[in-house]
This record gives sequence, C-alpha cells and structure tokens, in this order.
Amino acid sequence: MTRREPKNDPFDTLTAWESADSVPRAGLPDARILRRRQRLFRIVVWTCIFGFPLAALGLMAAASSPSTSDGNEQPGPTHMVSDGVPVATAAVDAWLRSDDTPLPGGRIVAWLGSETVAPPETDEDGESVDVPAFAVEVSSFLVTVPLVDAEEMNVVAAVPVAVDPRGGAVAMSLPSIVPDLPPASDGWDSGGPWPGHGIGTIRPSDAMVAAVEGWARAFTSGDPSSLRMAVGDPDPTRVYVPMLGVESVEANVVHGIGLSREDDEVLAQVELIIDWAGMSPPDSHSSRPPTTVVDVLIERASTASPVVVAWGPAGSGPTLTRYGNGADAEVRDIPSGEVLLRGRADQEENAGGDETETPGDDDD
Repeated sequence: MTRREPKNDPFDTLTAWESADSVPRAGLPDARILRRRQRLFRIVVWTCIFGFPLAALGLMAAASSPSTSDGNEQPGPTHMVSDGVPVATAAVDAWLRSDDTPLPGGRIVAWLGSETVAPPETDEDGESVDVPAFAVEVSSFLVTVPLVDAEEMNVVAAVPVAVDPRGGAVAMSLPSIVPDLPPASDGWDSGGPWPGHGIGTIRPSDAMVAAVEGWARAFTSGDPSSLRMAVGDPDPTRVYVPMLGVESVEANVVHGIGLSREDDEVLAQVELIIDWAGMSPPDSHSSRPPTTVVDVLIERASTASPVVVAWGPAGSGPTLTRYGNGADAEVRDIPSGEVLLRGRADQEENAGGDETETPGDDDD
C-alpha cells in the first residue's frame, strides 16, 4: 500500500522541478492585516454604541451632583432672605413699641441688610476648631425718630440673630442703635427733578398753563375720547385711559425745563389737586387737599397752541415719548366714576338710616 503524498501548501517553497498551480498576485493586501483591521473596527463600533450613552449619563450625574471642587457637600438651596430677617424685624418692631424703648415714637423705615459673622476655622496656633452649630446674622434697619426741636432723627438699629441651618432663628439680644450720618447740606439737591437734562429752566407761558389745565380736565374726565382729543393723537386705534370719579381738578405747573429748541419741547412737572366726587372737601385749616404730582411732555411750547402729548410718574419725564400713553388694544368698556363711587354712596345712604314703620304705627 502506497502512502498518499500530502497536497502541497501554496505557500511552501517550490523546487526548480516543481510547478505551482497558482501563485499570489502582486499588490494584494495581506489577509492578516485585514483581519486585524476588521477586529479593531468592530471594537470601535461597539464601544461607540454602548459607551456614548454611558458617558452621557455620567456627565449628567456629575452636573447635578451637589459636591464642590474640594469634595465637600453643599447645603440645600438658599433663599434670597434668610430666616433671620423676619425674626430681626419683629424684634426691632416690638422693641420700638415697648414702654421702655429708648426711641419713643420710632418706626422702621427700611431694612439696610444683613451680615453673617463667620466663626473662626482655626485657633491662634493654627489648629482646626469645631464649627458652631449655628451662624450669627446681624440685621440692620433704618429707624426714624420724631424730635421736639427738629423734624426727625435717623438712627440705625441692629440686632444679632442666631440662625439654624436646619431652619429657625432667634434673636440673641436687644437691638443696638447707632446715629445715622445726616445728609449733606450744601444744596446738592437743587438741580431740579431731572438733573442733567434739558437746556435750561423755563417759565411757563399763559398758553402752556392753559394747555396743562385742559389736559388735566381731560385726564380726570373719565372720558377716553376727551383725553385723546386733548392729546391730539390722530390714531383712532390707540386707547387712552383717564382717571375716574373726579369732581374737579386744579393743575399747577411747579417746574419746567426746555428739552429742545429745534423740536420746541418742554418738560414740566404738574401738581394736581383733586376733588373726588362724593367726598366732602377737606378743611383748609386742618389738612391739605388730595394732591398728586406728574411729569408731562409739552410740544409746540413756544406757540399759541401748546399740547400735552405724554405724561408719567414724577421723575420719569426724560423717558416720555409722544403718544406713549396710548395702548394699542381693542375697545374696552371703561366704568364711569359713578360705578366706582356707588359703594361709597350706598354707605352714606345707610349711615343716614332708613325709616321703617312698625305694625303698631299703622293707622286702622
């Protein structure tokens, strides 16, 4: 029995007497290199499929983590005003109302702020110390006090409050007082209501005063059409809202400046003395009539027919623009002054008493 000769491996070396059935062609890539590339490509693809979502979840978790850069946990969300401010306010108010207060008649005008007194973290030797369980917060308030020989005196009242980080606060002592620095008396506030604006103070002409008085009557008439006519707005789609329930009004120009010679504009501050319908006029010897102040923008100021084209709160004059008070809105039903004062009239009628007859008063 003869042994079968093994088939020649195509990669075996051939002798000069043997012939190859096929030989590798030049320029073909190596199969081993292709297999390694395919394996690397599969690894990259599967890594992207599973790794990207995991990385995204990790980034979101890190962003929402409450830890700081040094690894310490941050406290919970803080409030704009801490728990110590209401406690401090109540403590100062009760102190001012007490019988033994050093500031009789004093009242809180404003809260000036709060300052937290941080505890030391180390002692004199640089060793760490235990942090207290609460923080001390000092809240300051501006208090005005009436005086006999002067109009009033301003002082700063401060009270320390212990604030528990878990919630809650308590005043640690009675308030203390420190005199407040009085305002400068060198005439710094003599520049008028619009410092730095305008080309100079003006004296209102008779025509300008008449225009302001006409606008004031339209402004308090309760009639939107009359107010639009007084302003001179040609756009019928804009709505002007007047004041309601006014019986009469008196307008006085108390200050005025010229804004522009080219545009002939004047900015004026007007004092309105209002007499409300259904109210008895105040006693001229005991009280001042209801008064309010507004800024108005006047155009054609140097002509014989000035017109008020805008108005706003006192001090807002430089921001006023022509027809700026008109609202681009749908037509709305504006209640009259009688509707607003109906409740007051009902009260006066009820105060007069209704006469009622008893059964015994009936004539048989």
